[in-house]
Amino acid sequence: NSYSSLLYQPPNEKRNMPLIVFLHGAGDNTKNDIWDLADINGQYGRLLPSLIESSQAPSIVMNEFVVLSPYCSSSKSFYDESRSKILSCIQHAIESLKDAIDPSRIFLMGFSDGATLSVELLTTRRFRAGIICS
Repeated sequence: NSYSSLLYQPPNEKRNMPLIVFLHGAGDNTKNDIWDLADINGQYGRLLPSLIESSQAPSIVMNEFVVLSPYCSSSKSFYDESRSKILSCIQHAIESLKDAIDPSRIFLMGFSDGATLSVELLTTRRFRAGIICS
């Protein structure tokens, strides 16, 4: 039991890249439409997944980072889910992308409720740093 996720990998096929895990905020997640994260005009518009999809993200992100964007559709917020579920999702991505990412450079980026969860997950000391947006 995990999350559906959007995954962005730069086209240059570099090895040992850092990973940004983007955690969205609470919203109308009941639509069960993961592509809502990538819609520049949707409820998550102007956040990292939609900026990547529209090629508006900073070039350093587009060229130097792998980005994982889990989608919480089973409840209103990640915060309502078990911590082990999101950690398992992240670990699965790390194992699946073992050559592409550097497991010592995993960053969390959270928006709204995703920011609250990011702060909590940072206390596990499994992540290099966090970007917290309200």
